[in-house]
Amino acid sequence: MAQKIVLDDVTCRGDLYPFDVVRSIVDIRAGILTLREKWKLIAGNNVTILSEEKSKKLNNDCMLVEAGILPTLSWYRQMQKGTRTPAIRLIHPWHIFETNAKNIVDDFELICKSRVSAPISETNKIINRQDVFIEEGAVVEHCIINALEGPIYIGKNALVMEGCMLRGPIAICESSVIKMGTKMYGGT
Repeated sequence: MAQKIVLDDVTCRGDLYPFDVVRSIVDIRAGILTLREKWKLIAGNNVTILSEEKSKKLNNDCMLVEAGILPTLSWYRQMQKGTRTPAIRLIHPWHIFETNAKNIVDDFELICKSRVSAPISETNKIINRQDVFIEEGAVVEHCIINALEGPIYIGKNALVMEGCMLRGPIAICESSVIKMGTKMYGGT
């Protein structure tokens, strides 16, 4: 059985100021997903968050991991084998934005690997269709969608109005509205 992962959100508190003032570090979005959502997809229910009161109750069958680590499936598998490989850490607020393009690519693979996109309207011009994923309920009409440089993810109930030009990697998350004629570039 895999070792229980405990994400330490206590010792790195304040590193991502002002983002971690109003929320836990694991609830910060980096790419398509929050850190908590990434861990859930990678490690399932084998992850818990360390809080001040729980810190005294840790036992030896738990692995303590800094909450600001950006997990990937390959990194997690190496860690479970006992191999300590370097990981990308969110140490400063600008790291959220610097790593966004890579995070979108990694998250796209996690979310979409065994799923099928909702149908894409024929009114759109699509380049590299296999790297475009649209959730059910999203409305995308009369747009140019270019996924040559990276994947494009459009979340549930999102509205991408006509005339938009999207160049991946891009994540348009659930219930977002992209106004007419918007140009969005990679890493957004």
